[in-house]
Amino acid sequence: MVWEQQSSIIVMVTRCEEGNRNKCAQYWPSQERDTEIFEEFIVKINGEDHFPDYIIRRLCVTNREKSTERDVTHIQFTSWPDHGVPGEPHLLLKLRRCVNSFKNLFSGPIIVHCSAGVGRTGTYIGIDAMMEGLEAEGRMDIYGYVAQLRRQRCLMVQVEAQYILIHQALIEHTQFGDTEIPLSEMLPKYKNWRTQNTGISEENKKRNRYSAIVPCECFNTLYINASYIDGYWGPRCIIATQGPLPDTRADFWLMIFQKKIKTIFMLTECMEEGKEFCSPYWSDEKKVFGDLEVEVKDCNTCPAYQIRCVELRHLKVAVIFENRKVYQYQFQQWTEKNLPQNPKDLIDMMRTVKKKTEYDTIRPERNVPIVVHCNDGSTRTGLFCALWNILDSAETEKVVDMFQVVKTLRKERQGVILNEKPQKCLNVPQRLYYIIKMLDYVN
Repeated sequence: MVWEQQSSIIVMVTRCEEGNRNKCAQYWPSQERDTEIFEEFIVKINGEDHFPDYIIRRLCVTNREKSTERDVTHIQFTSWPDHGVPGEPHLLLKLRRCVNSFKNLFSGPIIVHCSAGVGRTGTYIGIDAMMEGLEAEGRMDIYGYVAQLRRQRCLMVQVEAQYILIHQALIEHTQFGDTEIPLSEMLPKYKNWRTQNTGISEENKKRNRYSAIVPCECFNTLYINASYIDGYWGPRCIIATQGPLPDTRADFWLMIFQKKIKTIFMLTECMEEGKEFCSPYWSDEKKVFGDLEVEVKDCNTCPAYQIRCVELRHLKVAVIFENRKVYQYQFQQWTEKNLPQNPKDLIDMMRTVKKKTEYDTIRPERNVPIVVHCNDGSTRTGLFCALWNILDSAETEKVVDMFQVVKTLRKERQGVILNEKPQKCLNVPQRLYYIIKMLDYVN
């Protein structure tokens, strides 16, 4: 069929196996085998690129009878859950942009499939067709088009959630447009909330350094002013938290121990302009915080930051758990009112850690999060988290989408990259412009 229709793009919106059920037989060779023969066709894989939500494979298909070959791009969307729909509609808009970047006017139709070829397939086709209608005529008829799809193939857009997803994706597109920007164009061109009931309870109010910044509900069984932040490669890659208070240092270290954290980024001094921004949670000598003994084993000073190797020992279960090493990177060129003068210093520190970290991009749930904190866990921390994710995007895909990065961060943590009083901190345009400046050091 691919050969007869002269198709050069295949869009696959399923995994081969989901929930221990076979959804699709693998019809392309693995990179290890390189080549597979399917009757009169030889299929060779010339490359495979993994991204957080999809995989792009470059295939070469040879017809042995005609001794001719054609290139086929295989795009597999991997973020559609076994039950339900993707949590973020913009992921399908991103998939569509990816597919369109490979379009060839001289080739045949794009082939789209899932398992049965109706539910997910119909949803993607519906979004694509409605966006084409918007671009050409400025109007769309979702109901009418889905009805037409179902006359052509039974059960297209199979369940209500998929029908709703089409609407959500199109609302996202009409409200915000294409927010992704190719990295090559970036520099020349620009040179719903979750509740915070637990954090504002009388019992926990005293555990918040700032009453205006309270984390989203249920970070842990033990309350701590901290929030999970999604990373580029997967969910819950970062924990954003405030600088510990004197009474929460034991809770901070317990979180580090329970989550098996290996890296802490500290973006503040303990005292700035006579105000405590972070209670010291380490010492030159051994110190006990709750059930954990903390000892600094080594300290290295770099021009813009310090690296401390901290050893953790659980006093009650030391027999069961080995001592753990945690590396703290304290960046010292960033104050409450001023961004780092040299962006390269911050980029270099991030890259130093990224190179040392073995990150599983195939199974991101296996990865251990990093911890990032400033004084409030939002102002400097939020900008750091945005940069951390944008770096991965820029280096992997050569595109950046600051809008979606900031939008996601704001859902996950209060006070991230928001407009503040000018005398207190930088406003949104200043912070985003700083990100743009930093991209100069990516390549």
